[in-house]
This record gives sequence, C-alpha cells and structure tokens, in this order.
Amino acid sequence: MKLRNLLFATTAMLAATPVFAQQDEMGVWTELELEKKISKRFELSGGLDFRFNDNVGETSRWRVTLGGTYKLNDWLKTGVTYQCISDLSRGETKEDFKKSSGAFNGYNVDEAFRRDKHRFTFDLTGKWKVGRFSIGLRERYQFTHSVATDVDRVRYRDEVPAGYSGDSYEFGGYRWITREPAVDHKGHKNNHQLRSRLEVEYDIPNCKLTPSVSYELKSSLQDAMATAGARITAGVEWKLNKKQSVSAAYIFDDGHYEDDPNLHVLKIGYKFKF
Repeated sequence: MKLRNLLFATTAMLAATPVFAQQDEMGVWTELELEKKISKRFELSGGLDFRFNDNVGETSRWRVTLGGTYKLNDWLKTGVTYQCISDLSRGETKEDFKKSSGAFNGYNVDEAFRRDKHRFTFDLTGKWKVGRFSIGLRERYQFTHSVATDVDRVRYRDEVPAGYSGDSYEFGGYRWITREPAVDHKGHKNNHQLRSRLEVEYDIPNCKLTPSVSYELKSSLQDAMATAGARITAGVEWKLNKKQSVSAAYIFDDGHYEDDPNLHVLKIGYKFKF
C-alpha cells in the first residue's frame, strides 16, 4: 500500500463520519508516555495525560499512570498498571419528591465537582503477524475506586402560592420561596470492568508511519457482563527515531448510558523510550 493510498483512505473515512447529533461532543486528548526496557522480557512505563471534553471547553480529566509488562513468549505478554485520576463531574439537576406523599417538592442542583479515583488494571495481550499486518487481542480487567467527596448543592423549595408578594426565586419554570445552600455527600464507589480490544496494524514498506484501527468493548463485571460502552480508534504512529515517536488518532467513544454523550476525540501522543 502506497502512502498516498493510505492518506486517501483516511480522508474518505473521516468524510464519511456522520454529522454530529445534538448529544454528541468533541474532545482533545493529549498523552505523554515514557518506557524503559529492563530486560528482553520486562519493561517499565509511565505516563501523563490530559483530556479536554465538552467541545474542548473544559479539562475533564488528568491522569498519572505507572505500570510494567512482561513478555511470556514471542506472541503473548502480560501487564499491570496503576492510575491516579482526577475526574470532573458536571453539575446536575434532580427533581425532589416528598417521601410521605410522593408529591413534587422542588429541585436539588449540584455544582460541578472533581473526584479522585484509583484504578488498577491487569492485561493479557496476544499479537500475531499475518503478512504485513499485526493482529492484537487484549483482555483487560479494570478495577476503579472512586473516593468519597462532598458536593455543593442548592435546594429550591416551597412553590410560590397565589397571592404571595414576598421574595422569590425562579428556577425550572417555577417560582420558589426558599433557595438554600446545602452539601451532598457522594460516597465511595467501586467499579469492575472487562475491556476487550481487537487491534490491527499495517507495516508500510520503507515508511516510518504505522497506521492502525481498533475496536474495544467494555463489559460490566458487576452487572452480569452487561455492555458498558464501546470505542473505535483509527490512527497512525510516526517513528521519529529509535527512541521517539508521535501519534495521532480519531476516537469515537460510544455514550452507552442515557446521560452520556457520544464523544468524538482527536488524540495526540508523544512516546520516549530510554
């Protein structure tokens, strides 16, 4: 495959991407990776990345990663990582109902807040050569612990009755007598996932560019293997020299749950090998 054919195919793929729906968002992810080969089989790695989502309007996540891989044989390796994550959760508005009668009681409005997370992963990755193609299958167990935190909240209560002439506050299409600050405690959470990824790379003769495509399926281990999302990635890596490389990719992240938007991401990375 010649380089111009690869570029033409990439352009055609991007042109065929559907027009973003209202619930879709754009993002930019940046990543720095460091790798150190300890022996023929053992390698250490570290990384730092930032994610800008909500149509690149906010820093939605930063993450520090430490890990290592061990090559079991020519085609199979295993790996473990620890990730320290700071995630931004958006503001949220919820309707409140009286416990006694179930009648509508007002609104609870939570401010946006950051939550720290600790994530551990265990990988088993197989990779096979087929001509100039490399086919990789990775199975990842992922455990995430979200730390408990307190969130600022505003409560709107006591809808204005007919004939009322005192102070009031407008929210949600209603007028309320009471607008009071409060604090909502978000308890810690644990999440277990299986992330299965199939990836195909192509080795272009006499070229430093390596294109790849992958499909990843997320399954919830605490919900009977229910699908928790999917991700499609198409990108290219450019080897600057033996130690350095840069990469760029388009990622489509499926907003599987009702409140999650579909995410279209431009990912840019830099890798340095010691």
